[in-house]
Amino acid sequence: MKTSCTAMILALLIGLSLSPGCIPSTPPPPEVPAPAKEAPLPASEPQEEVTAEEGVSYLRVALGADHAGQRTGSEPSVRLIPQEKEVGFLLEGHFPVEGIAIEGSLVPQEDGKWLLAGKYISSIDSFQPGPPAYQALGMLQSREGGGLEVTESATEGLILFSAPMPAADSVQQPEARELPFELVIEAPLRSIFSVIVTPF
Repeated sequence: MKTSCTAMILALLIGLSLSPGCIPSTPPPPEVPAPAKEAPLPASEPQEEVTAEEGVSYLRVALGADHAGQRTGSEPSVRLIPQEKEVGFLLEGHFPVEGIAIEGSLVPQEDGKWLLAGKYISSIDSFQPGPPAYQALGMLQSREGGGLEVTESATEGLILFSAPMPAADSVQQPEARELPFELVIEAPLRSIFSVIVTPF
């Protein structure tokens, strides 16, 4: 009797372990990973807001590969500084080679013109600037009958200073020399001038 009961219990246990339906037929749903935490955006570098004086804009031109040996960390530039009590501008210049300076003014004339007059002051004999020039700025417009044409602006222009820089190790003379310049510009009183220094 005891043997038959034991056999029945063993048979029942074996049957339960082999019966179908104990293992789920579909795999459990995959775990959805938690959304990744967004990395904080790097702080942007502070931007410097530059406000130019009304009626004046400034440009700089790189010296280029041929003048790489003449650089000392910056490029030459000339700015027009509005005069406080009079209509017109004073010249302010920066040159990467010691021994060169500029002074002068841009003032309106009675006949609807402007007079640019001043001088370079240099103790370097090899510094040979050219005369300044003026170019009225223009824009492309449609021409009657088709095509395009350049129309010059009477109130916007570009003043070019030709100032090839000598080598940084140029010999300085004990006395500086003055190199005057003068240019008459035809432009109305309320004109917008841009300035550029060229290395040629």
